[in-house]
Amino acid sequence: MDDKDIIRRVKNGDVESFALLVRRYQGNLIGFLTRMLGDRGLAEDAAQDVFLNIYKALDSFDENRNVPFAAWLFITAKNAAISQIRKQALRRSLPLDAAAELPDSAPGALSVLLSHERRLHVKEALDEVPEPHRSSLLFQLEGKTIREIADLQGATAGAVKSRIHRAKAALVRILSKGGLIDHE
Repeated sequence: MDDKDIIRRVKNGDVESFALLVRRYQGNLIGFLTRMLGDRGLAEDAAQDVFLNIYKALDSFDENRNVPFAAWLFITAKNAAISQIRKQALRRSLPLDAAAELPDSAPGALSVLLSHERRLHVKEALDEVPEPHRSSLLFQLEGKTIREIADLQGATAGAVKSRIHRAKAALVRILSKGGLIDHE
């Protein structure tokens, strides 16, 4: 049974059928969110929230449009992850006067800070890469094959390859503009 059939069943009152969608996408969604959030526990919690929000908003999903359910799900997940990252960044901020109390002899403190800054800049640059290019690249970074990505996104293998190529080019352009990499 395809996603459209399952969605129709859920909309017609068969709420148990939603579990089929959860089982179908749960593993990929958690992997995607783990890659974005960097923490499996946070990713599992976020995935649960995403599925709940998708379930609540399912009536607004038009299964007759050419937007695959997986694309809607992963865009929703991406937005949820970005919100979570922003919340974490706010919680992790350290007042400047507290920085004076940090030990000077912390091994590699500067390199840890620089590494964190680079990761933050790369995440921000990834946020600027337009969809569906960004999600295609993230799926590839998770180790998914072109065929798996194409199936998840309801696209052809050629389209996925093009999206990944464009995502990488956009990422290089954004990071070069920010002075984080040299690219001619």
